This record gives sequence, C-alpha cells and structure tokens, in this order.
Amino acid sequence: MILGRPDTIIVVAPELASFYDFVKGRQEAEYGNMVVLLDRRQGERRRAALQAVGDNRRLADRRARAEAASASLSVLGFAFLHREGERYIA
Repeated sequence: MILGRPDTIIVVAPELASFYDFVKGRQEAEYGNMVVLLDRRQGERRRAALQAVGDNRRLADRRARAEAASASLSVLGFAFLHREGERYIA
C-alpha cells in the first residue's frame, strides 16, 4: 500500500486487461512506490473547458504532456508517468 503520491504510474489501455492483471500484481509487489491503473476514460472530456479558457501557454504545455501520454497509450497500450515534483511526466 502506498502512502502519499507514487513515484511512477503505469496506465494500461482497457483492451489489454489481461496485461493489466499481469503487471499490476508483479509491479506493485516488487516496487512499492508504483501504481498500475486501467484506463477507463471514454471520449474527450476537456473540449468545453479548453474553449472557455482561451490561449494560455501553461495550459498548452500541460496539454502537450497529456497528449504524449495518450499517444503512448494508443500506440503501445500502456504509458509510464513519472513524478517530477507535483506533476507527472510521460
């Protein structure tokens, strides 16, 4: 069990549920400060919020990092997110 924020998060695509089961048991048992999550998102949830906010450099930077993780998830079926301070970087 992890207290606080994990150093690494592995997000696995829902199509690879058997891979998720395989990785979850092994990684969390061997590396205590790691979490394995099954991605359950459906569709794009942030379109309305992005249109309301307008042009913001920090938002664009944050969005680019999120898109990198999404690309890895769609191509490989999983993504690694590593903690840097208060943020997670793909």
